[in-house]
Amino acid sequence: MSNIVIYGRGKTGMELMKMLQKDNNVVLCDDKDGIDPESIEIDNTDLLALSPGVFPTRPLVRKCLDSGVRVVSELQLAWERFKGKTVAVTGTNGKTTVVTMLSHVLDRLGVDNILCGNVGIPFAHFADDSGIAVVECSSFQLKYCDTFSPYVSIFTNVDSDHTDYHGSVEDYIKSKCNIFRRQRDGYAIFNADDSNVLDLSGECNCRTLFYSTTNKCANCYIDGQDVVLNTVDKFIRVRSEKIATMYRHNQSNALAVLLALYCLGVDFAEGVTAAESYTFLPHRLQLVGSCGKVDFVNDSKATNVHATLSALKSVQGNIALIAGGSDKDTDFHPLAKGIGSNVRLVCTIGQTADSIAACLRKTGCTVVKCSSMEEAVNVCFDSLKHCGGTVLLSPACASFDMYNSYIERGEHFTAVVKGVCSAGQG
Repeated sequence: MSNIVIYGRGKTGMELMKMLQKDNNVVLCDDKDGIDPESIEIDNTDLLALSPGVFPTRPLVRKCLDSGVRVVSELQLAWERFKGKTVAVTGTNGKTTVVTMLSHVLDRLGVDNILCGNVGIPFAHFADDSGIAVVECSSFQLKYCDTFSPYVSIFTNVDSDHTDYHGSVEDYIKSKCNIFRRQRDGYAIFNADDSNVLDLSGECNCRTLFYSTTNKCANCYIDGQDVVLNTVDKFIRVRSEKIATMYRHNQSNALAVLLALYCLGVDFAEGVTAAESYTFLPHRLQLVGSCGKVDFVNDSKATNVHATLSALKSVQGNIALIAGGSDKDTDFHPLAKGIGSNVRLVCTIGQTADSIAACLRKTGCTVVKCSSMEEAVNVCFDSLKHCGGTVLLSPACASFDMYNSYIERGEHFTAVVKGVCSAGQG
């Protein structure tokens, strides 16, 4: 029986408590409610279990690390107890789509699975179950994993993010790599279209597989209207017009899922058919309205520069972009470099409106600072209504300056679009 301190009273902390208190002495502390973390004596503490929202700089975390107390995440502890196979997915963007699509496909094929982790229900809730755990893994959860070794890991892409938590881009990427760092058996799946991920794959010590939307040297790729699997034991080509006509980043997500299915022994053609039935989550390059020659696309989930750059590559034709949101010390120069000639206008909103505008104007881009979503949508629509194109909400920022979540932001955008379209068609 171990003496364990759980840090954080949110849903993760409470699930940890349920999982650990059966056979351990457990104390639950929190910065806002209940036992003060600063009052915890660690002399007899064997383990500190962290909820994802607890920053590494907190005094109790530093004290435990300095004293040699094992500090681990809920992800690590739940994986240690889980009796089935774990498929773990991480990346700066795309991980939620990959885990939900994979779980959907497994459901369609009658394969017992649980969907958990950063996507919603903590892994600890299912720690005593079996089957296949499809787990979305954030950098916060992965940072404090010391033996974590899933049967299948998937790394979608990586770029600078969450430096307010990690302190540096290097620590953020190092934490992400804990998804495959200790794998010796099973499979690690990498996105060959992301140069950073491709470089990191060289550190892997288990069997590696690669997917690409264009590179025919990959193990899973798109060739015209076909999806191709090419591994040491199989070469299969399946026609799929639906996957071939998805936005490129969603093609990439589908290919990651199909490789995971191969690793799990699922028939490839059946997997393709099941993946075609998946309905993409809202707020991710979601067409929410059209008026005349103008489409309106909600990509509110794009909470970092990397996601917005992916969106800009996916949308064809003229673009009027709405960007901006809460400030987390993001460098917007990569966004400025990635703005193509088809971006006719950028409307900036929120706390970062000025900093984004300053970066973009250096490139000659036309920028309008707007005080509200309503103003931004109308300005963008006016710029495209004669020539045609796409009004794209892809903020490159979190939402917490103006909204409670990216969902609320996307819903507000959608409501404003409906009003604009009603007026334009009236």
